[in-house]
Amino acid sequence: TGACLKTFQGHTAGVLRVGFVTRGMQMVTTGADSLIKLWTIKTNECAGTFDAHSDKVWALAVEQDGARIATAGSDAVVNLWEDATEEMEAEKRAAADRKVVQTQKLENLLRSKQYDKAITTAFELNHPRHVLQILQGVFEESKSSVGGDSSKLNEVIGLLNAAQITKLMEYVVEWNTRPRDTFLAQCVL
Repeated sequence: TGACLKTFQGHTAGVLRVGFVTRGMQMVTTGADSLIKLWTIKTNECAGTFDAHSDKVWALAVEQDGARIATAGSDAVVNLWEDATEEMEAEKRAAADRKVVQTQKLENLLRSKQYDKAITTAFELNHPRHVLQILQGVFEESKSSVGGDSSKLNEVIGLLNAAQITKLMEYVVEWNTRPRDTFLAQCVL
């Protein structure tokens, strides 16, 4: 019927070339705005914007299987692009696996009350609640020791690097707003 099925908006200047990739599920566009855009056809959304040229991108060539794309522009540059989706997904899965292993390691360290080792792992995982739990454990241990001083708390905090101390101060600001955590937040300060 010649009816418009979908409209893709995102380039700020004229669209110069279009090519289909991923077995027709996505398309690549090049424009006079020097951008290359990857679109998901089903959702009408831009899946990625690539700024590899400094001027109009006049040419676009897509390999038959869509695995590689070549672009060329007025800037006298030809770029060859390769689909790295599988590698990126594998990297995400590996990162998630590493996080699971680190979380288990943290739980084991907490169970065995190895607070000095657990706190670094908690910071690596960016778990403020575990950091609080660790510092509470250290504080409770130091309270029950002879004299009840906070030297153990100072010792554990002393193991932190500058970036972790900065992050700890951000956590302390948050903890200080909750009545049940205020005392420990003040002790950490």
